[in-house]
Amino acid sequence: MFAIIQNEIIERIVNLPADRNVEFIVTAYKQNAGHFTVLITVTGLRSVPIDIAFDVEILGNSALLTNAKQFNCQNAVSQVDQRKSVINIFLDSLLIAIRSRDATTISAFIDDKYIFVACERKFSKDEIVQRLVNRPADRTFDFDVKRIVEINEIYYLVDITVTGLRSVPIDIRFAVGVKENTILLVQAQQLHCPNNPNLVDKTKNLFVFLDSLLAAMRSRSASALCDLMTDSYIFEACERNVSKDKIIERIVNLPADRNVEFNITAYKENAGHFTVLITVTGLRSVQIDIAFDVKVKGNSALLTHAKQFNCQNAVSQVTQTKSVINDFLDQLLEAIHSRSPSAIGDLIYDKYIFEACDRTFSKEEIIQRLVNRPADREVEFDVIEVIELPEYYLVDITVTGLRSVPIDIRFGVAVAGNGGLLIHAKQFHCQKSVGQVDQKRQVLLVFLDSLLEAVRSRSATAMGALMSDSYYYNACERMFTKEQIIERMVQLPAHRNVDFNITSVKDKGEHFVVDITVTGVRSYPIAIAFKVAVMGNSALLIHAKQFNCHRKPFIEPLSHFDEKKDVITEFLDNFLIAVRHRFARSLGNIITDIFVYKSCEGNVSKEDFIKHIMSLLKTQRVDFDIQSVQETQDNYMVTIKVTGLYAEPVDILFEVTKYMRGTVVMLTEATQLHCS
Repeated sequence: MFAIIQNEIIERIVNLPADRNVEFIVTAYKQNAGHFTVLITVTGLRSVPIDIAFDVEILGNSALLTNAKQFNCQNAVSQVDQRKSVINIFLDSLLIAIRSRDATTISAFIDDKYIFVACERKFSKDEIVQRLVNRPADRTFDFDVKRIVEINEIYYLVDITVTGLRSVPIDIRFAVGVKENTILLVQAQQLHCPNNPNLVDKTKNLFVFLDSLLAAMRSRSASALCDLMTDSYIFEACERNVSKDKIIERIVNLPADRNVEFNITAYKENAGHFTVLITVTGLRSVQIDIAFDVKVKGNSALLTHAKQFNCQNAVSQVTQTKSVINDFLDQLLEAIHSRSPSAIGDLIYDKYIFEACDRTFSKEEIIQRLVNRPADREVEFDVIEVIELPEYYLVDITVTGLRSVPIDIRFGVAVAGNGGLLIHAKQFHCQKSVGQVDQKRQVLLVFLDSLLEAVRSRSATAMGALMSDSYYYNACERMFTKEQIIERMVQLPAHRNVDFNITSVKDKGEHFVVDITVTGVRSYPIAIAFKVAVMGNSALLIHAKQFNCHRKPFIEPLSHFDEKKDVITEFLDNFLIAVRHRFARSLGNIITDIFVYKSCEGNVSKEDFIKHIMSLLKTQRVDFDIQSVQETQDNYMVTIKVTGLYAEPVDILFEVTKYMRGTVVMLTEATQLHCS
């Protein structure tokens, strides 16, 4: 590849995109006279791993990187002589300018007469700069040089694969003019177009309009969207017709993580307007194919009509008389999104009952559930069918966002005049249906709801009030006391949203046995059997046991967990808390100064081990499951499966010395097992 000087290497690494987490794995090393040659596979710099051979010179207690060479190049550029260093510096500078999103900096690299010939149309310099500056925040630019052809002393042709502009890489050929020590981009053309409509210069106004429409959708600006639509605009969706105002309101209130994009698949010029076929992503979990009618007059364009086609769940023709039910459903969705008890309550009949698979919910319970649902749950629903009866409608809806799986619900909606009220709802297609829950179980169900709310709130007091003092939880790896369970729940990571689904309820007279699948506590669901004592109007959790354990101990099962092991469990909990919070001092206090971590690629000192954990990205959430604990006279041997340190789980054997400082335990050694 290109010979790159030291400053450029440093600059490249410093300016790495935020989503790039560099890691490397030592594959081999060889000691020579005064230095080592180390073969390393680097991940995170690019989409594919890079194999590099390092030369490291050792002087006393220090070492310096003296040389590095990339090998096993998949797309190697032929021998590039010294004269092309200028073009390499230009490309690096161009990439930095694009990442900065600074219009002035980007413009400085582009000739004023620059034209980019894309698959769908031509773009001017100003349009290209505007697109690069306004691209979505989650798009990280990068490009790989495939070929450089030196035409003459004046300019080069450079073939580049660009990633980050769209969901698929784009192959582009750049023409770069070189004059003395300055370079300008003079022409660019997209290669290998999958859908290449003929370049039509007379459609320029149409594409300017579509760019403006996309920018307005992304900005969530009601006024900007309104300016691009006629007042009589109607969108014929698969489930019903939607007015201009409703479309604008929906787009403005899109969740923050929804980034609208669309790709033009075809367009046809008619008399005075265009019909444009577009695939829209970002509005829903599936792509939506839409046909737009765009009226072009002079230098302006307006959206006059749009129709969704290729509907997966198409409702039959919805007549104009059903506009009332459509408005009601929009209001209901808006009220749910707002989490306003009064707004939701106004749309629900006072005697409203929701028959869920597990039990019946009152109006008040439904409102409370919707208002208190987790912040990351964005409720949506798709209308599957509307059945019109004389006094009310039956509406079949698939709801997403309330649980991890969609829920099919049939609503009964009473319509009088221009108003609507939800009068009844029933969940159907239940996967795991608990039998009819009679009135005696009302206390139990209220208790389970209270327990879930307490767990979500991370309130130690609320959780403690629902557990008996002698409560303990028999997990797969070991037993937990009431206090330990509460501490674990209170310190759950912020992104963990606890939820549970009741799979069965068995009445045992004085208590119930409730089988529940818990999600959110770990990366995989946990099946737990709860024992709940119900007395009068109150209930208490008296015992819980995890079953269907995925990971079984392989050295010594912890079925007989005795009081002596409290020390090691407390130590492991403290160690996990320190790792999760990246507390260097806390980590240092529970690790001996002579600690060595024997990883698959090499030994790691205490300082480097702590430094590695501190440098983990915030997106990496360290967790571990205890596989086994083996006790000897002087120490414990603890086998743990760790997730979050690396891309794959790591099995580690810890040696923990007991009673070094009274009742304090310390980590003395750790070894990674099962090196691949």
